[in-house]
Amino acid sequence: MQTNNKSSSGTAAASAAAQAATCAPCEIPPFCRSYFYTGKLLTEGDLNREQRYAMDKLRLHYVALHGWGVVCGLMVRPHPDCPDRFVVTPGFAVDDCGREIRLLKECVTMFPKPPEPVRDPCPPEPCEENDRDDEIETPPPKPKGQTYYVCIRYSECQAFSKRSMGVSGVL
Repeated sequence: MQTNNKSSSGTAAASAAAQAATCAPCEIPPFCRSYFYTGKLLTEGDLNREQRYAMDKLRLHYVALHGWGVVCGLMVRPHPDCPDRFVVTPGFAVDDCGREIRLLKECVTMFPKPPEPVRDPCPPEPCEENDRDDEIETPPPKPKGQTYYVCIRYSECQAFSKRSMGVSGVL
């Protein structure tokens, strides 16, 4: 039974589905389900289409119903021994195209090199000795913290297995 009441989650899901439909790099093609029957000759293409069908359905499910982002884990913490590195813990996320991103073990990454300091084009003029006020001491400037954004990207690794040897005498 359908109702005309739209909840915010329904609107968000429709928005995510619309975004998924217009996102050129991650377009999910129309579904084409393979049908199998006894005696059908299965080819590599048939099996690849079946996998594509299942993956595309799951991608649409993630994007349209749940959205994208970190599901669990993927916490970022400083490296215990090296101050120039950080650690990303194992976890699971879904990217904006609905693809699963899974990090199975801790990942240690170096911080990028800090940018070179920009030289002040208008340095302050030096003070004369009699203009100085020795009683007022300015505290040294505090070091400014850097903000870093850690991004993770989907990457698929295909596994290839050995070809099977044909069985002679069987048709």
